[in-house]
Amino acid sequence: MHAALRVALWTVGILLLVVVLAALGLRLFDWNLVKDEIAAQLGRRLGTKVAIAGDLDIGVAAGLLTVQARGVRVDGTLEAAEPLLALERLEAGIALARLLRGDVVFDRIALTRPRLTLIREGDGDVNWDFGRAPDEGESAGGPVLPPVRQLVVNDGSVIYRDHLLDATVRATIDRLSGFLSADAASLQGSGRIAGRPLVLKAQARYLEPRDDWRVSARLDVADARLALDGMPGSGGVDLRLEVPEPAQLAFLPLPDEFRRIPDLRASGHIERRHGAWHARDLRLAVGAHALTGAARVGADGRIEAQVGIADARLSVTGSLEAPDLRIEAVAPRPERLDFLPLPDLPAAGPAALDVRIVRHRGHWLFEDLVLALGELRLDGDVRIEPERERPMIYATLHLNELPLPRADQRRDQLIPPVELPTDLLRLVDVRLDLGIDRVTGAPVVIDDLVLELTLDRGRLVLRPVSADIAGGALSGQVIYDAGAASPSATVRLALRGLDLARLVPDQTERLRGRMSGRIELHGRGPTAQALAGNLDGQLLFTLRDGAIDASWVEALDLDLAEWLTASAVPGTLQTPIRCALVAFTVQDGVLSAEPVVIDTRDSVIVLEGQIGLATEQLKLTLEAYPKDPSALSIESSVRVAGTLLEPSVDVLDAETAGQGALALVLGALAGPLAALVPYFDPGLAKDQNCGQLLGATPQGPPPAGRQ
Repeated sequence: MHAALRVALWTVGILLLVVVLAALGLRLFDWNLVKDEIAAQLGRRLGTKVAIAGDLDIGVAAGLLTVQARGVRVDGTLEAAEPLLALERLEAGIALARLLRGDVVFDRIALTRPRLTLIREGDGDVNWDFGRAPDEGESAGGPVLPPVRQLVVNDGSVIYRDHLLDATVRATIDRLSGFLSADAASLQGSGRIAGRPLVLKAQARYLEPRDDWRVSARLDVADARLALDGMPGSGGVDLRLEVPEPAQLAFLPLPDEFRRIPDLRASGHIERRHGAWHARDLRLAVGAHALTGAARVGADGRIEAQVGIADARLSVTGSLEAPDLRIEAVAPRPERLDFLPLPDLPAAGPAALDVRIVRHRGHWLFEDLVLALGELRLDGDVRIEPERERPMIYATLHLNELPLPRADQRRDQLIPPVELPTDLLRLVDVRLDLGIDRVTGAPVVIDDLVLELTLDRGRLVLRPVSADIAGGALSGQVIYDAGAASPSATVRLALRGLDLARLVPDQTERLRGRMSGRIELHGRGPTAQALAGNLDGQLLFTLRDGAIDASWVEALDLDLAEWLTASAVPGTLQTPIRCALVAFTVQDGVLSAEPVVIDTRDSVIVLEGQIGLATEQLKLTLEAYPKDPSALSIESSVRVAGTLLEPSVDVLDAETAGQGALALVLGALAGPLAALVPYFDPGLAKDQNCGQLLGATPQGPPPAGRQ
């Protein structure tokens, strides 16, 4: 027995000696010699790079294996100048007795001045994606976290940079403390986010009879509060969000419309049953308005969701796997949704949307699209290819009617000094085929309009493939190049056979004829006003087979001022228009009339002057010259001044004039179009033929600044 006792004593002594020697070895060994290898091993396990820039010390104290490290750096999964996590100091204590039995239990973990930087790039990649195949004996979700009896974080910070949303959110952590065990967890802390106070409280307790966790958490940011309570695995979780003043969350990457909401409250219940997630009793209150709904997402990714707000309804069905979704929405009275952050819609009646959204080979397809608003209906198909250098949009659409908005009569200027959307045009490329049955609200109704629009690297080209404008035809193209250093616009349009009776429908009884013409303009400028003020080019319009109310011509011959200031009574079309020629040259945004002449049976009506597009000023003079040689005088002429929005008319006394004055005026006006002079001989005014006049128009591209 004494021998056995001696053996036992020697055994205990040797074990104590081993422990003492091990402790002394841990204390005396310079761990900085192997800190790089330790960091490399940890980095390989995480799938990233780990570095320890400061001292590493491992020892034994009070029954704990202690670890202290300074200057710890953990890189993220993206190449970035900033690490995912940077620690000024890490302190950890591991229960030594439990460690000898093979269990890892942290008695304490303390982090001093940790800095966590989360980044999402423009392509959606993030710097915290450490996805890797699980090691042997490890679950697919990763290794189980060891218990932590005490967790302390002091003076920390979190930065979230979202390049996709062009937003940055910063938060500071004054102090965070808690614990984590096999059947309970707790976390509480305080700090600030974007200068606003932040408070976090969370608790979890494992309920063995139900094999589930009871979770309760609350996050307060200023006056906003997010809370959850329940059992995620069985009974479900109740969620509640209260934001009394959304403007306080202006630091978040949210739409401006969200920040203008007076009050926001949301609640709902989420649970998992039979492998499917169910959301019920969903409610989102915005001020005095509330949205309600429910949803179900199955294990196979099938979704069914219904949402209602006011008398509007939205349903989503299909699969989230591909995805392949059908979205249907109906709003009998869209004006009741004006509190939502939606585009302004015309008060045209009920609204409806029906579309199938599919993702196929990296492309987003919007198939069988139907959007209805009152009597308006848009239908077609859209394909978006987001993975190109610039997202590419292909669309084939049909619109039954396009009502153009009426000009705001309260404006001081017809051409506003607003910035043109150059940045937006550089973001995407577009190929659009658009058919419009009718365009209304314009100066003239356009029927059966077919447009082809291309946008390539900021260069937009709009081509009218076909159109019925007042019984005539439109061809040409409009180009706006936002990709150049200085944005530019070019307009080349040709009009053929427009019916004046349809062009000016309220003057059908007074005016008729067929008008043709051509528009050639080019200019540069970052705003619509600057662009108009730099335009160069020409405009030419001609009229044939026309007629004008005889009372109009008589008014022009006898008392032009009285005719312009009083309404003439519609009469019978008696006086034919032999020919009308409207020609303007445009230089530096100034339209100069050269010439504008209307040749009727009894008179020649002449318009002289200029229109400044940059200033919108009018400087025009209108006169009528009788052809009858016995009419040796003109009683008056009229000057049109003011602006495009507010023109003014003044009566000018005209000196005695006759056939000689007419010759001088027409000769001066015809100078820029010298080829027309032989066909515009005042001596043959009564016999001149509009066909001859038009036949003299030069063919082919006109000289710069001339038509």
